[in-house]
Amino acid sequence: MNQRIFAGIGNIYYDEILFRIRLHPRTSVGRLDEDSLHDLHEQTRRVLRAAIERGADLGGLPESFLLPYRQEGADCPRSNGKIHKTQAAGRTAYYCPTCQPRI
Repeated sequence: MNQRIFAGIGNIYYDEILFRIRLHPRTSVGRLDEDSLHDLHEQTRRVLRAAIERGADLGGLPESFLLPYRQEGADCPRSNGKIHKTQAAGRTAYYCPTCQPRI
């Protein structure tokens, strides 16, 4: 979520991208290997493409996306737990601790 490294993507899309690759929002980018960085790039493209195709209408996103459930205590769309809220890089982030464990 560090804007000096990867700028221009808002909180909601960061949350979705990290959810897609099962990465905890407080994970340091320095801990990511080449495969994880590739996954981050690919999912960024997919998430943003899906949002653009739907006119950024969160209600039109697939049910497997985190965005429609992005509130503390909501059920995880993967049915693995409850959504939690945290602060990461000075920003609010929503995530599923079961799907996105801190490493």
